[in-house]
Amino acid sequence: MSIVMQMQIATPMTLKTTNGASIAPADAPDMSWHVLEHARPFSASLLWQLQRRYFSERGASAWRQGEVPHYITSNPTIAQAYAETVFAFYQDRQRLAPAAEPLTICELGAGSGRFAFHFLRHLAHLCASTTVPLTEFRYVLTDFTQSNLDAWRNHPRFQAWIDAGLLDMALFDVNRPDTLTLQIEGSSLATDSLQHPLVAIANYVFDGVPQELFYFQDGSSYGCEMALLTQGDPSDMDVTTLLDQVQPHYTYAPLSVAPCTEAAAQALFEHYRTTLARAHVLFPLAAWRCLTLLHSFSRGGLLLLSADKGQCRQEAIALSAPPSMARHGSFSLSVNYHALLSCAESVGALGLRPPHPHRSLAIIALLLVPAPAQHVATCAAYQRHLAEFGPDDFYTLASFLARGMHNMGIDEVLAYMRFNRFDAHQLARMMPRLKQLAPELGSGHFHDLKKMFERCWEGYFPLGEENDLAFDIACLLYEQNDFLGALTYFVRTEDIYGCNPGVLYNMAACHQQLGQYRQARALLEQVLQLTPDNEGARTLLADLQEDAAPDV
Repeated sequence: MSIVMQMQIATPMTLKTTNGASIAPADAPDMSWHVLEHARPFSASLLWQLQRRYFSERGASAWRQGEVPHYITSNPTIAQAYAETVFAFYQDRQRLAPAAEPLTICELGAGSGRFAFHFLRHLAHLCASTTVPLTEFRYVLTDFTQSNLDAWRNHPRFQAWIDAGLLDMALFDVNRPDTLTLQIEGSSLATDSLQHPLVAIANYVFDGVPQELFYFQDGSSYGCEMALLTQGDPSDMDVTTLLDQVQPHYTYAPLSVAPCTEAAAQALFEHYRTTLARAHVLFPLAAWRCLTLLHSFSRGGLLLLSADKGQCRQEAIALSAPPSMARHGSFSLSVNYHALLSCAESVGALGLRPPHPHRSLAIIALLLVPAPAQHVATCAAYQRHLAEFGPDDFYTLASFLARGMHNMGIDEVLAYMRFNRFDAHQLARMMPRLKQLAPELGSGHFHDLKKMFERCWEGYFPLGEENDLAFDIACLLYEQNDFLGALTYFVRTEDIYGCNPGVLYNMAACHQQLGQYRQARALLEQVLQLTPDNEGARTLLADLQEDAAPDV
């Protein structure tokens, strides 16, 4: 006999299958619902297939248009902290068991690619400052959809690393892990193919792949099953609408044994059953199986660095009600890091976890390697860069300080940009305040502002966002009569967004102010070819033709 938890709906309802047949559960409210899917085990729900469809269909647009949150795990601060930790791990390996091959770093579900860009920039800096060749490392971007791999391969910011053989990419599905075949080099990562341990990075990955959901009550265990319901006809909805509107309906089926074959997972299931009185628990079995496979790729083991919204303590993963889904184009759930840490430690790994409660982001490290405690540099780097004051603390403070941007003076702005490591995302948010401050700046502060712009641009990984950072910078510089600087950034916006009559006109205006009339006329003629009725361009071109001053 199963126990049932009804949906939290205040009025009666009638459930309908997708072909219109009605079903009426006990105490059902009087409301019309459609059954998208009848009850299935939580990890086998159609919900996960919808998740895959969403990312397959949206591709890079999911991050370009801000549908899927990713800033917290894709900013320079977290990437530099990871790079410091991985570099320390490399130093440990050189001391303990050097290998005549690069250290392979594999990012799971790499999404926009921004994290990899920031990581590699800082890793290159660390190598240059210690005379370690960057060729001692190999970075592999992975995702389950080819469109993301194509976007990375064609991104201008990645080309130098790709050409140097430092950056590659591979299809890889965390839910159905298999051999990793590098699409540029052509080699594969499979069982025992590496001597160095594999470094796996999993940020905002395990929260969006299938998880088991169990309910433990006074020594008994239940598998949670979920039906999916919609108020509208699901056949009329695209995948984004479905994910936004679908509602879960839970039932519970008794379990006699742990529904897994892995010894570590079975032992943890029994531990939860005997220690948790009344609790829903998400169980990341797919994630553990993925890590087990990745571990097999190297004779030296595995280092995992993972950041997500998750919990590391048992009391925090015990939920009184079924878990709520965060919806943001796709959806995500909290990650039971306690389970991953416990399973790994039961097979001899060293688990590193935050020493204090986090606000938004938990970051763990798993050293699934021989003699993990001897990796002293790695442990010290984790404590220094990820635990004591880490990316979660940075994000908390940055979010607080950003609310006061409108009150910042130029010194506070420059200090804030140094604090966030010249983050282009933060600069874009700061631009309205900078436009207010710029007219009152002295030459010294204006010089510092321009240097800050250039530092941010060096670390900018454009996705073709609607907000055009280069254009905003160019307009600010133009208003301050820095026409050469403005021209530089107008050219950059054209490089990213393509030929635009408005940008071409602005470039012509810069050339005019610089006395470069030939270039200005050529651009204005191009504008008129694209927009023949552009009176502003026609007027400026006439003025330039009447002006007899030579080009400088």
